[in-house]
Amino acid sequence: MTTRKLTEKNEENESNGSFPDENDAPLTLDQSMFVLSETIKQLHNRVNGVRFKEHRSDKAKLEHIRALVGISKVYSGLLRDSKISDMEIRLSDLETCMRDADDKN
Repeated sequence: MTTRKLTEKNEENESNGSFPDENDAPLTLDQSMFVLSETIKQLHNRVNGVRFKEHRSDKAKLEHIRALVGISKVYSGLLRDSKISDMEIRLSDLETCMRDADDKN
């Protein structure tokens, strides 16, 4: 599917309020890191050329990159919170097991 078709599909979903279908799985941490790494590489290559010439599309691209950074911060927070929650559950399970073991002795 081309980028244009993906964009049109996303716009359709946004306009009719529908949720992504089952095949639209959330990005994994590795996939998110890849996207951010590629963006960093593109920015680095763009500003570290021999000659820097501003393009008309630079402003729009920077706005999209700012949006990507903001979304990445939110995603990072959600991921951290889910890992903390998982660790709390595991710790609680371990404490219960230890208490049960102590009660048997």
